[in-house]
Amino acid sequence: DRVLLPFLETVTRLFPSRDPVELRLRAQSLVFLIVRYALATPAEIARIAGVPSPAQALARAEGHLTALAQALLQESEPCTPTSSRSATASAS
Repeated sequence: DRVLLPFLETVTRLFPSRDPVELRLRAQSLVFLIVRYALATPAEIARIAGVPSPAQALARAEGHLTALAQALLQESEPCTPTSSRSATASAS
């Protein structure tokens, strides 16, 4: 709480025109992704990325995470389900 919540609040201040709850959720998702990659070994990432060397794998993972961060933080509709989508999904 002493580290994560202040970080998430800082993110919301960087984008003052955006919904703070949606931004916190997106930033938290990025944190989970980054931590999972940090816990993986370079050899594991190389197998996942389909490249022969750990250096190439780390470069590929870095590029991938950068692209995801840009996609998650750019202005768009909320990623959370709306009541109409939820109702449609439960009806099927």
